[in-house]
Amino acid sequence: MRYKKNILRAIMLFALPGLVPKNICAAEIEGVAFRDRFDANGTGLELCGTDLFRYPVFIKAYVGALYMPADVPSEDVLGDIPKRLEVEFFHPINGEDFG
Repeated sequence: MRYKKNILRAIMLFALPGLVPKNICAAEIEGVAFRDRFDANGTGLELCGTDLFRYPVFIKAYVGALYMPADVPSEDVLGDIPKRLEVEFFHPINGEDFG
C-alpha cells in the first residue's frame, strides 16, 4: 500500500509543471470540460492552465486544471494566494491510497 502512495505522489509531482498557467480560456480535454472562471469566497479565479498526464506514455491517468486570480503572475502559483486545482482521474483510485 505504501508503494501505491509513493507512485501517486510521484505522478502528482511530475504533473504539476504541466499545470503551470498557459494563459488559455475554457478548455475540454479528453471529454472533461473545465469552466473559464470559478468563484472562491468572492475571489474570481481564472482558468490558467490544463494538462493531460499519461503514465508511462500511453496510459491516460488524469486531466487537471489550475485556477488563479488573473492579476497574479504564474511564478506565484505556490504562494499563499487563492487557487483551485481540479483533477479528473480516468481510473478508480482507492481512497486510502489517494490519502
